[in-house]
Parts: sequence; C-alpha cells; structure tokens
Amino acid sequence: MTAGKNIPHTLSGFACLRRFLCGYTAQCVRSSYAAPCDSQGLGTIQDNDAAPLVTINDISQIEGGNRQNTSTAFTVSLSAAGERFVFVSYSTANDTAAVADSDYFAANSSVSIAPGQTAATITITVRGDKRKEADETFFVNLTGATNGTISDTQGVGTIENDDGARERQRRRAGEQLRCCRIPAG
Repeated sequence: MTAGKNIPHTLSGFACLRRFLCGYTAQCVRSSYAAPCDSQGLGTIQDNDAAPLVTINDISQIEGGNRQNTSTAFTVSLSAAGERFVFVSYSTANDTAAVADSDYFAANSSVSIAPGQTAATITITVRGDKRKEADETFFVNLTGATNGTISDTQGVGTIENDDGARERQRRRAGEQLRCCRIPAG
C-alpha cells in the first residue's frame, strides 16, 4: 500500500476509512443498522520477504600495454529484484597481483543496487607493464550488505600477461604436440 493514501472500505456494516502510515487508522462511521464501533484501530504490515542473495563474478582481463590503464568490471548480482535499495561494501586485496607492484589500483567503496534491479558494476583499474611474468590474481571482497545477504564474498580478478611469456608457453605446447604426433597412414 502507498503510505498516506486514504482508502474507503466497508467492513461488517461499518463504512471505514483507512489511512496507512506504517500501520493504519480506521475511522468508523455509525450506521443506522449497526452497533457502535471503536473510533480507531491499529494494524502493522510486517515485511517478511527474504532478503535477496548477493554474489560477485570472477573476471579475466588482458594486462594491456606498458603503463596503460585498463578498466575491468566485476558484476555484483542479486538472486531476485527487491523493493529496497541493496548496499554492499567492497575492497580489493592482493593475491599474486599486488598494488605495490603497480599491477592494479586498490579500491575500497560501496555499490548500490536500486529497487527492481538485479545487478551493479564494480570497476577496478588494471595497470599494464612490460614484465614477462605469469598471469596474476587479485580479489574483490564483499562485506556489510544492507537489505541483502552475501552468499559469495569474493570475486577473483585474473590479469592475463601479454608480454611474451604466454606466447612462449603456447609455442612450447605446440612443439610438444608436434614431437609426439603419430603420422597418419
């Protein structure tokens, strides 16, 4: 019901007017054929809808050029659209990728999902370099949900190296396949 909306209603022979304000007040008008009634009644509408579950995805992002910044997007999703805003705090954390090594920029903030919506985006900036290294990972940790229940607390961000090490790995894998092939026939 809409707060503050007057709704005429007839109940057990009484013409009543309800006004919903976190409950309602019923003002009864005496009918010539009915017994007197109380002048007011109070009701409370309980919100017993389950809070939606909150999750975050894992992503992979190519590193990008030397000292170039690339945006990477994590998606925070709800199991169902709600009638209230859902707020979730998040922060990044190092794994094999590190802020101190300029692999990505740290973030510590919150994201909100509007009523009727089921997703929002967290953008983390990844920084490219020329180091020949293995792929690296970092985390986006979710905490402190309001009007939602976190069921997946951590998104994993994989920074895919593009500085030669991966190409060498692919070539080596191809060479191993060529050396082990059995000729047809």
